[in-house]
Amino acid sequence: MHCMWAALVLLLLYMLTVFLGSRVLDIVLWCTTEQGRQLVDPFLLSVRQLKQLLETRGVSHTGYIEKQELAQLVQDSADVTTAEVSELSAREQEKLSSTSDSFEFTGSAHFYEQVEDTKDSVWLVQVIPAGRDSQQAPLLDDYTWKFVHNHVAPFAVRTGIFNCNYGRRLCRSKGWFEPLLLLALPRGTKPKDRVVLRTSQLNRPQAIIEWLREELSIRVHKISDVEELEKDWLTDSSSKSSRSSNDLSSSEVKVLLLTHLIHPPLFLAALSIKFTGRIKFGMFTLKKDESESLKKRVGRTPSYVITTPEGVTIYGQRKGEHFNFKSMNTFLRSIQPEINDIFLCSLLFVNMIVLLQILQVSVDLWWKKIVSTLWIIVSHNLFLFWVWIFVFGIRRWPLFGVVTDSLLVFVRYFWMSQLGTFVRSDCQVISSHPVLFIISFILFGYVAKQFVSFRSSSTQTQQGTPDQRTWWEVLPLDCLFRPISTSPLSSSTSHIHPYVPMPGPGPFDTQLEEGIEMLIERLAVPNLWLQSHSHNSDYIKDLPVWKVPSPTDEPDEEVLLRMMDSNGNSDRQPAAAACGEDCAVCLEGYQIGETLCGLPCGHCYHHQCLMLWLQTDNHHCPICRWPAYKTHPHQHKYHNQ
Repeated sequence: MHCMWAALVLLLLYMLTVFLGSRVLDIVLWCTTEQGRQLVDPFLLSVRQLKQLLETRGVSHTGYIEKQELAQLVQDSADVTTAEVSELSAREQEKLSSTSDSFEFTGSAHFYEQVEDTKDSVWLVQVIPAGRDSQQAPLLDDYTWKFVHNHVAPFAVRTGIFNCNYGRRLCRSKGWFEPLLLLALPRGTKPKDRVVLRTSQLNRPQAIIEWLREELSIRVHKISDVEELEKDWLTDSSSKSSRSSNDLSSSEVKVLLLTHLIHPPLFLAALSIKFTGRIKFGMFTLKKDESESLKKRVGRTPSYVITTPEGVTIYGQRKGEHFNFKSMNTFLRSIQPEINDIFLCSLLFVNMIVLLQILQVSVDLWWKKIVSTLWIIVSHNLFLFWVWIFVFGIRRWPLFGVVTDSLLVFVRYFWMSQLGTFVRSDCQVISSHPVLFIISFILFGYVAKQFVSFRSSSTQTQQGTPDQRTWWEVLPLDCLFRPISTSPLSSSTSHIHPYVPMPGPGPFDTQLEEGIEMLIERLAVPNLWLQSHSHNSDYIKDLPVWKVPSPTDEPDEEVLLRMMDSNGNSDRQPAAAACGEDCAVCLEGYQIGETLCGLPCGHCYHHQCLMLWLQTDNHHCPICRWPAYKTHPHQHKYHNQ
């Protein structure tokens, strides 16, 4: 525990060192390059730089040839800062050196798993129709497809290629008989929700990007008049006298674009998909008579206005707030984080503490170093996972919601302050240079270790006493081992655990604490006690089986009796109402004449799909996880009725 607190102090000291070093670097750059005024006149930039800015922001410049027209388009999209211009060359090199290719799906199941995996993923898929020749000509050639991929990848749009030869049934059911482009958008705000599929046969890159922008803009609300703008978008929620009880803090964060453009930039449209259900996005196209009145409220136009329950702020006026997807995504994730963001941050901090503890360990034998390292890594990460399991278990408590709302208010106050802006800017720089971050952190831990060793040796030299600590006092393994005497009276090997190697000469030896042997043997089981209590598969033959009838067929009396009675076994009665329109295992719809099989919980599937599932999933329902061999409570209710 002492070593853990020491590592935590060192971590805070490292973060403080990085923060102070960044501020010193900012002062040096401000004095040497005269960056006191950060706004840049776009008319002073080259045509190449103007086009790069428009592509980074996702603003179409098709039809604009003259430099004056491009500069005016950049000025209408947002202000230009010196830091944003300096990043253009780095982004261009990053795009040229990028080796990421499009995703290739291996089948229908793979397509469903990836495309419908999360609620905030946007997929652009090139569909190659099935045919005798396995190498059918796609809609776009390799060069055009790579060009489109490089332009949409910075906006978190994932690309892939699906060959219908690997999923003929899916293509036949969807009607994909010709080469086409498929755009998959999340329809709802829940995880694992269905997606909306849009198709197109455009083959020009600029036309494809324009089509993508129009489809992604469905979540950006177009504000019609000034009254709606003043009432719902430029007034912070905290100043409203009356507010409905359904308005939660998470739904009151809004992003408003005041611009002269007709369509929103692609980066804003992509963010509206990513933050669906968490942040509301809007756009208001300014007119000449409205620009002067709004300038008094928001200052310069165009501008991005961020409205939260704590107040209204203008995005882009502080360090690191650039008008592109990466910068604004970092800003919005900081003021409105989701549970996964907090988990990743906690995982990063815990493993930074782990690395510091590993660097502070001083032992003589190499196997002790390995054992200590493994124990630190496993114990700390297991403890973190147990904490998160506990958090997920209590998140439905009313008090938990009150605490999280209060913490969210504190988080927004911090990240929207000047201090939070500096910290966020430092995090962006660190994430852009991960190798430099790792090397500097390891070097800091090594220097701290040498400093502690020097202080310890100096103290011992002054006192004239050597270090008498044993290795179990240095390692964080004292909770697992205990010293035993190795005097001649107790040197029998029967006192030493057979799985613990004997150390070198010394006044003490060690053995495992009582009960640890049993724990290690139990942890060696891969499924961690999640074995089923039933190892008998005889219940499978009692599951009800029937075929999907046609609408004109008369109900079979024997099938109805089997569904109601399940061969006279009341514990196997399915609930027909719980049968959906498609099978949750293969994700295909039920066809007339196909054999179905039901479970005690009331869910039904294709017979062959369910048999394969029960053989590999330890006898549980794929949807509700109710054991397939156990009586469900609703069956007793039906029989009592």
